[in-house]
Parts: sequence; C-alpha cells; structure tokens
Amino acid sequence: MADLNSKMAHINDALENEQDSQNRALQEALARRRAKQDKLRNIMDGIADKKDTEDEHYQKKLLEIQKIEDGEKDKIEQEIKEERELGLENIEEESKKIRDERLKAAEKKLNDFKKRGLAGDDEYEFADMLANYGNLVEKVDGDMQQWKKDQESSLEDRLRQRRENRRKEADEKKKELETGLNKDTQNQRSRFNDEMSQVQSLLKPVKDEEERLKMLAGDLQQSDAIKHEATDSENLDVSIDTSRSGGAGAETQRDNQNINTILRDLDKENSKKKIEILQAREQMKIKIAKCNDDENEKKNLMDQLKAFEDNLTE
Repeated sequence: MADLNSKMAHINDALENEQDSQNRALQEALARRRAKQDKLRNIMDGIADKKDTEDEHYQKKLLEIQKIEDGEKDKIEQEIKEERELGLENIEEESKKIRDERLKAAEKKLNDFKKRGLAGDDEYEFADMLANYGNLVEKVDGDMQQWKKDQESSLEDRLRQRRENRRKEADEKKKELETGLNKDTQNQRSRFNDEMSQVQSLLKPVKDEEERLKMLAGDLQQSDAIKHEATDSENLDVSIDTSRSGGAGAETQRDNQNINTILRDLDKENSKKKIEILQAREQMKIKIAKCNDDENEKKNLMDQLKAFEDNLTE
C-alpha cells in the first residue's frame, strides 16, 4: 500500500513539474508573440498617423492653390479695370483730335472772314457760314459719338478676350499645380500603403493558431491523465487577436515550432503517465483480489481505487 501511494505521489509531482515547465514555455512564446504584435501595431499606428498628416497637408495645399487662383483672378480684374480706364481716356483724346481736325477748316474760314471785317452783304454770308458751321458741328459730334461707341465696344471686346485668356491661363496653372500635388500625394500614399501591407503581412492570421494555443492551455490547465488544481486564467490567457496575429518572419516561425514542440512533448508525457496510472490501477485491483479474508483492508483498497478513478474522470 505504501509503495502504491508513493508511486501515485511521484506521478502527481512529475505531472505538476511538467505543467510548470510547459506553462513557462507557453508564457515565453506568448510574450514574444504579443511583444511582436504590439511592435507591429505601433508601426501601423505610426503609418496611419503619417497618412492623416499627409491628408491634412493635401487639403492645405489645395486651399493654397485655390488662393493662388483667386489672387490671380483678382489681379486680372484689376488689370482689366486699369486697361479700361486707360482705353477710355485714349478714346476720348482721339475723339477730340478727330473732331478738331474735322472742324479745323470751317473754323479757320470763319476766323479769316471775321478778320477781314463785316461790310454790306458780308453779314449774310457770315450768317450762312455760321449756320453751316453749326450743322457741321452737329454732324461731327454725332459721328464722333458713334465712333466713340464703336471704339468702346471694341475696347470691351478686347478686354473680354483678354480676361478669358488670362482666366484660362490661371485655370491651366491651377490644374498644373493640382496635377503635381495629386501625383506627389498619390506616390506618398502608395508608399504608405506598401508599408501598411508589409506590416499586415507580418500580422496575417494563422487559422489554427488560436485553437492550438487554447488546446495547449487546456492541456496545461487539466491533464488527460490526472486532475490538477485550477490555474489562474489570467496567467494562461491565450486569447489572440487573430486579425493581427503574426504569420511571417523567422521569429514567428520559431514561436510556432516551440508551440508544436510543447504539444508533442505534452502528448508523449501524457501517454507515458497514462501507462503508469493504468499499471497502478491494475496493482490496486490485484491487491484487492488478494484480500478475500480481510474485509477492512479490502474495503480500504476499494475506497482508494474509487477515489483514484473519480480523480481521473474529473
């Protein structure tokens, strides 16, 4: 009986030691995995921040380009205004010159006639000359009014065409600036996307990783061979964000190899302990069979066997 109890204690101690060893290995593997995930998440957050900064820069540059266009259009309108004022002044001056030139001969004739003096029928002739001069002035003024109107219309046509040409230049300049900005921004965003894709490839989930880690944690928390005390769930927390879990890189491969090795070692150890427990059970049954005459001893052995089997099923 003492030998049997010693073997059972030895088995329990061995399983507890194995659990501690496997638990430490699992914790180390998970710590490395979580540290790598945190590092990659920080990198992704940094890339996202850079993308946000680039977006803000893009919007700011768009506003600057729009301000440049607005300023250019204001400048165009100011130039058109100045050109209109100068053009109207030139039209007015040219109109006076043409009017004076057309009236020059008639006015000279009147002045010459006045210088000779008026005598007899000269007064009637001078009156006719004044009347003709008045008619000429009226006609010249009417012609000049129409001429000025035509000149002003021509001036507005030139100014309108000039405005359209200048606005077209401003629009083309704006498009050129926006095209350059969009190209630079697209290239920058493409680099950000490439960086993000590289990081995401390192966080590509392994489909069976969470199940394997849960299975490993379950084996450590409760062996198939014998019942153990409940382990602190926080210490064996193997919940993994599979949407970000690493799937690439030498370190991740080493972690996976370590986990697989733990699983294989645990299976081997469980198989070994099961054989030892089956042997212990058979020894107890043999001892029970030999206690035909000692009912108390037989009852004690039967109780121990039942407790032992209850411990296994739990």
